[in-house]
Amino acid sequence: MRSFARGQGPTGPMAAINTRCLDEVDAATLNVRHFDGKSL
Repeated sequence: MRSFARGQGPTGPMAAINTRCLDEVDAATLNVRHFDGKSL
């Protein structure tokens, strides 16, 4: 598992951050936006 990733999204460059790797962030309290990358 990596702490972050960079890639190309449908509208340009994007970055994804694994919030579980950040100090003082409770991932359970964040709003989640699901994304189906497999269907691209």
